[in-house]
Amino acid sequence: MQNSYNYKRGVELCSAESPDYSGAETSFLKEVQEHPKNGYAYYYLAVIYDKYDREGDALENINKAIGYLKKDKDWISYAYRLRANINLQLSHEDLALDDWKASLKENPNDWQTLSDRADYYYNKKQYDLSDADYDRMIKAYPGDGLGYKGKGRNANERKDYQKAIELFSYAITLDPKDDTGYSNRADSYLALGKYSEAVDDVIKALDYHNRYVYILLSKFKSQGKDVLLAKLRIQQAKDKNNNLWSYVQGNVYESNKDYNEAINAYTAAYQLGASDVIMDRMSACYAELGNYSKALDCIQRAVLIDSTETDYLLTEARYLYELGLTRDAITTVNKFIEKVPDDANGYYFKGGYEEAQGKDDEAITDYTTAIVLAPNFAQTYVLRGNLYKRQGKTDMALADYRKAVELDTVYTDDDCAKYAYYELGDKVKAVSIQDSTLARSEEDGDYYDAACLYARMGEYDKAIAYLRTALEKGYRDFVHLKDDHDLDSLKGREDFKSLVKKYKQKAQGETEEKFTAPVIHADDEVMPESSVRQGVDMKRGRRISEIPFMRTEGGLCKVKCNINGLPLNFWLDTGASDVSLSIVEATFMMKNGYLSKDDVVGNTYYLDANGNVSEGTKLILRKVTFGNDVLTNVQASVVRNQRAPLLLGQSVLARLGKVEIDNQKRVIRISR
Repeated sequence: MQNSYNYKRGVELCSAESPDYSGAETSFLKEVQEHPKNGYAYYYLAVIYDKYDREGDALENINKAIGYLKKDKDWISYAYRLRANINLQLSHEDLALDDWKASLKENPNDWQTLSDRADYYYNKKQYDLSDADYDRMIKAYPGDGLGYKGKGRNANERKDYQKAIELFSYAITLDPKDDTGYSNRADSYLALGKYSEAVDDVIKALDYHNRYVYILLSKFKSQGKDVLLAKLRIQQAKDKNNNLWSYVQGNVYESNKDYNEAINAYTAAYQLGASDVIMDRMSACYAELGNYSKALDCIQRAVLIDSTETDYLLTEARYLYELGLTRDAITTVNKFIEKVPDDANGYYFKGGYEEAQGKDDEAITDYTTAIVLAPNFAQTYVLRGNLYKRQGKTDMALADYRKAVELDTVYTDDDCAKYAYYELGDKVKAVSIQDSTLARSEEDGDYYDAACLYARMGEYDKAIAYLRTALEKGYRDFVHLKDDHDLDSLKGREDFKSLVKKYKQKAQGETEEKFTAPVIHADDEVMPESSVRQGVDMKRGRRISEIPFMRTEGGLCKVKCNINGLPLNFWLDTGASDVSLSIVEATFMMKNGYLSKDDVVGNTYYLDANGNVSEGTKLILRKVTFGNDVLTNVQASVVRNQRAPLLLGQSVLARLGKVEIDNQKRVIRISR
């Protein structure tokens, strides 16, 4: 049955580099129609349904798989393990434990089952049981570091940091390129205040592309932060064309709320390589400073670089709202909803913007849709309850507040239950929750929430005091503050007005122009090109440049571009990630001083039009002049093919602003 066409086709679709799970599901469903006792097909169906959170369908199919796979000890072990994970998703912990036990009975050394169960015990804080499973893994696989790292993690939780370091060190000895060994050991060193050792491990983990290490960056404070930044600067000097080290410096500054320094570091990283992620982080820093205009510019650049990242649209909408452009915010959220109609976030945020415009009925509709899509998010019930209360629909409001209280204890750690408890008449519980929130966190938003709660309660002096603290700590969402109905009772008071005015002025002072634009304009370095036109769209406040192009018979656009002082003609290719040169041009440029050995930074791989992957050389171009824009440190690749065309790709286009092709005028129009 593993040789039938539909089964093999389903496995092929699941195993592809870009899996087609929908197509695989169709193939496996055809297979079980044709061969109703093919347990392997049922197993794969369960995997697919589990991946899409269809736990009922997953459980039904894995039960069938277990019934038909009894004679295959390896596969029955896999099936029990998968059912354990499905039962865990359904909160059936006892059944999950039974399934892990059954899996290990069939295959006592199945490392994945041992790892899953050890991780379960870790999360339950049953570290001795977790250690026992990791010991079994170590005995069965002595050359694999996973068991040692698991025991090291348990030692960290017991605060036995020296033991943890020994375990992580042994795992690194087994595999010196194990990025998680370095990041875990860095955590242990940090706990002991051994900052230099921790930083060395962070650098190693970053070198091997570890993602967890970014969480550690926020733990480097005072002395530790200075050591980390110093070593990151050293790495940048050693690896000058790699933007990773400046980007990580930005992360460190941002986590320490030094937003201006973070912006400078992110700018340096962007100049070494355009990235939507860098623009996203930079936008967040500007937002923290209250400079939503700059924040909007950055997030719109991120959208230009990667239009598939839909979350950027929600961020863009928020900045539009903070700039008072609520209609534009709603339009942008609608774009998000159009792309991902089953994501509750779109309706949740749209409801807030509708409410800000006084469209309470529309807001209720959006909140209701968000609740249908995400029924366990308590905050939405509170917001809808507030609207029902304002409309005099008391019973519906109370029902929403009760639901919020029911959910918040389980799902969101009392984030919004305080408001619901107060509206349900339990002021003591509301205050208790607020006090516990401030005891464990002193962020500006927590103090703002306290101001909202006390304003609701009518304790206006306390509300003003908490609002003052929030503003002192950096709260800068002034448009939300203006629209927030929780503060309606304060808005006529003189102390409220003077407080908001004071911190608005302070925010304006904090956001003076300290931003070095990633796109560098230098009038004295512009390539002489009389036909390049520029102007300003006064209505939208945009600078516009127009670069003429030639259209070939094949419909391609050819444009002039200047590389390190050498004028060349390029094909415009919006699908190419980099500027692309052939080996012929690169050799000429190297021989004639337009490129140097320092500009070569390594190898790269690219996909050609025929779907073939080929190796090329990665370059950093010191200066690229396109129209009236001069860019520095542009990523490029050399194709090892003498006949390869010169392509102008996204490493230039993404840094220019909005790029449009006007076929009637035969110009490329750049606006920002």
